[in-house]
Amino acid sequence: MKKIKITITIITAVLLLFMFAGCAGGDTDLTEDGQQDQQSEEAQEEEQTEDDDLNLRDIYGSGYYYLFTYKGEDYTAIYTEDNWCVYDSYKITSGRAMKKICQALIDEHPVHGSDYESFRTPKDMVYEWKQHNIAHAILPDDNPWKVPSGNVDFDPMDQGRSLSELYEDRTGEEFHIMEHTDDIKRYLKNLVE
Repeated sequence: MKKIKITITIITAVLLLFMFAGCAGGDTDLTEDGQQDQQSEEAQEEEQTEDDDLNLRDIYGSGYYYLFTYKGEDYTAIYTEDNWCVYDSYKITSGRAMKKICQALIDEHPVHGSDYESFRTPKDMVYEWKQHNIAHAILPDDNPWKVPSGNVDFDPMDQGRSLSELYEDRTGEEFHIMEHTDDIKRYLKNLVE
């Protein structure tokens, strides 16, 4: 029983570390043992080169329907007043790539912050994106929020909100992290593979 409690505590700590590491916007990843893995200079340059040409383009010239390319795949980004929505965003897990994409979206159309005076930043948008990715990974396939969580929407009201806050707002139910430990463990394992 003691071993289970320790395992759950470690999983919870790693999850929280990952969630709050998203706020820092750093360029390091976590290995299976929770240590930071500094990429080699060559690997960083290769990833930066790959991410540099997102080719964000306004398909119809309307200022609303955009495509961008990441790792050879096109993604849709729709702009509506004070909101960007990136479809199939769960497929993108690199914080560096997320930051670059968010900056490109901001350069095209800035989105207000939750106070409606400031503007969203790539850093806070990446944090929200990661919350969506975690939710998408841990929700069962038959959950009605599974599909929507795979698309990140950057609107002012969700700025800085945690996974549990987003879950509770959308479902009206309290988020119990202990009910999702197996899903969280699977998600973290997929991140390091």
